[in-house]
Amino acid sequence: MKRNLVDQYVHYAEMQMECTFSGNYKKGNRASEKLFDMNTFLKENFEENREIIDLLIESSNPNVCIWISDVSLDLQYRADKVISILKNISKREDLGLIGLNAEMQLKTRNLL
Repeated sequence: MKRNLVDQYVHYAEMQMECTFSGNYKKGNRASEKLFDMNTFLKENFEENREIIDLLIESSNPNVCIWISDVSLDLQYRADKVISILKNISKREDLGLIGLNAEMQLKTRNLL
């Protein structure tokens, strides 16, 4: 089940990122809702899902890192690592709006 949850999370984060670039806001909103629900589940069941959260924090997909940062920062779990990842993502010009999303995550939490 854990691998399936990781795969689903990555799938929806990739879909949401693609929709951000393409402007398909309806499909992007559906993916965002799924990610929001998954984040709520991960927060509510943190102890059982710490391994999943760790895998997602270490993802090579910047949008996965941005989305899982909500869980990490809300729970103060590996916050220093996540802040560093978000700062790096926010500096990447090749990511466009995704980089801006990372920057806004930091700004809204007064971490920048």
